[in-house]
Amino acid sequence: MRYQGFTSIHGIVAVVASIGCYHQPVGSYPFAIDSMLRLPSINSGDARLGSSIDVDGGRVLIGAPRDDITGPLRGRAYLFDIETSLLIQTFEDPSHDLLVYFGTSVAIDGDRVLIGNPGGSVFEPKSGRAVLFDASTGEALFLFQDPTPTGNDNFGYAVALNGNRALIGDRKDNTMGPLVGQAHLFSATNGDLLHTFNDPTPTEGDIFGGAVAIEGNRILIGAPEDDTNGKGVGQAHLFDANTYESLWTFDDPTPTVFDEYGVNDLFGCSVAIKGDRVLIGAKQDHSIERTTGQAHLFDASSGALLRTFSDPTPAGGGFFGTSVDLEGDIVLVGEPHHSNGQVQVGGFSSNSEEGQTHLFDLKTGEHLQTLEALPKNPLDHFGASVAIQDGWIGVGSPNSDHPVENAGLVTLFRPVVFSSVEPESWNLYE
Repeated sequence: MRYQGFTSIHGIVAVVASIGCYHQPVGSYPFAIDSMLRLPSINSGDARLGSSIDVDGGRVLIGAPRDDITGPLRGRAYLFDIETSLLIQTFEDPSHDLLVYFGTSVAIDGDRVLIGNPGGSVFEPKSGRAVLFDASTGEALFLFQDPTPTGNDNFGYAVALNGNRALIGDRKDNTMGPLVGQAHLFSATNGDLLHTFNDPTPTEGDIFGGAVAIEGNRILIGAPEDDTNGKGVGQAHLFDANTYESLWTFDDPTPTVFDEYGVNDLFGCSVAIKGDRVLIGAKQDHSIERTTGQAHLFDASSGALLRTFSDPTPAGGGFFGTSVDLEGDIVLVGEPHHSNGQVQVGGFSSNSEEGQTHLFDLKTGEHLQTLEALPKNPLDHFGASVAIQDGWIGVGSPNSDHPVENAGLVTLFRPVVFSSVEPESWNLYE
């Protein structure tokens, strides 16, 4: 890899890597690193850039929920041009409160940006908020507040945006029972509350709303700690975005209860929907090894299970399925705790947890490619967040220590351009 240089852009450092000729890996979708987006080195420690990510219309939106440039744990989000790595906008919580973790969740669709700050306090302590912005001007358009505040609700922990509708998870809401959760649909046109979704199978501690997705006339909501099929096995629910009718309840097809007192599969910890395909992560599934994880593909029309994706390099504890996305025939699954070995942390041996992200063929289930960070550093958690659109892939490494501890990093990938000329430097896929 030939680094073309470090360029400072409005306080953000973009490391741009040239793409030469790389040998094609297994499968039909070879991607190579295009660029890496980082925070500035001053006053940016522990910002966790890359905790959340979304891609739309040639732009990438990145959350840094612990960014403390303007105050302790206030958080920020950054919008970049994906082709040039130029910073377009910096978003901050307009309330200027502290400890709100603004940027925990992000979504972008067209000229609208939605950012969650689950630590925000409007009514009850830490009930949470979410803010809708104009992507072009950076203007705050609407401040969405928890319509059923009960304190520590984490409203805004998960957000999704599609056209004129904003979906916001309220994962620790107590309205339907202790920590059962809710999700709320708002108008992105006038800010009005359109509907509140309740868990169709409520059990204590479901965390319904812990993950959300919306596309067209369908809404997908994860309840990763639902106990219906076993302690902490999880569920996910599909709703009609127009009638609000419950369409399907998706159950974990490979439920495993490793610990009857602890949290198990967490099916529904991550969700994505594109067309008639629903993708659901179960990051602590124990089917192969303890907490290796899985992801499952369903038909949105029939509710049928189509395919289960498993970690192609299982070693236990990888949390495969922490993040998921799909586009066309590509399925993208993050495995942020994948370890290549052991490291010494505080005098103790620990898994290295560099992280990986995997690409699969949606139709055949074939493993196409494994993406890794450059360089691979212990505890970076590459794959904590993922997004794919228009052939671009973004992967977050929120614990990356470049340039300072836990500043965070996002790596952008694009399809390799092949030529008959060998690159001067090393082969990415060796």
